[in-house]
Amino acid sequence: SHGVQAVVAINRFATDTDAELATVKRIAEANGARAAVVAEHFAKGGAGAKDLGLAVMEACKSGQSDFKLLYDAKKDPIKTKILKIVQNVYGGSYVQYSDKAEAIIAKYEADPMIRSLPVCMSKTQYSLSDDPSKLGAPKGFTITVKDI
Repeated sequence: SHGVQAVVAINRFATDTDAELATVKRIAEANGARAAVVAEHFAKGGAGAKDLGLAVMEACKSGQSDFKLLYDAKKDPIKTKILKIVQNVYGGSYVQYSDKAEAIIAKYEADPMIRSLPVCMSKTQYSLSDDPSKLGAPKGFTITVKDI
């Protein structure tokens, strides 16, 4: 949806089998990835990511891109940016905010230099939601923003 060809990094762990890695590669490519490359940078450092880097370079050099930003950083309010990330990247439906987050957002919205910055979000490593018990890629959830 962003107009670029995906290159999927398949992180190899010591317990992974070649058959498992091949299955992930096949599924990624069958679902539109330009390439799916096994990466071993955790175990081998930069040398373990060489093939991944080459695949990314090849995708960049191909010129096959119609990149689209998810939101307009200069024009969209902070809450709109967050909602677009939740809905279009994580698969959620709604966002709720703590009182602390609401106060900080109000302060940042009042400053045009801060308001126009892009938003970067972090969450649990176990789920696309903010709930570590919702494993994998759940849909339709609500993200709670606690702090900015």
